[in-house]
Amino acid sequence: MPHFTEPLAPEQRGLVIVETELPEREAREKLTLQLWDEDGERSVTIGNVGLPEAFHVR
Repeated sequence: MPHFTEPLAPEQRGLVIVETELPEREAREKLTLQLWDEDGERSVTIGNVGLPEAFHVR
């Protein structure tokens, strides 16, 4: 998995990769993802995020 060391500049587009570990029950639920800048001044919230079935632990 790539590792990015430079933050995205304002108005710049880029790839955001999120990694998490969840119990199976939570992995099946819809989640809310909140991302914020280094200073915590700007944020974006994305609701109704689901993990593909292939990522569910059995």
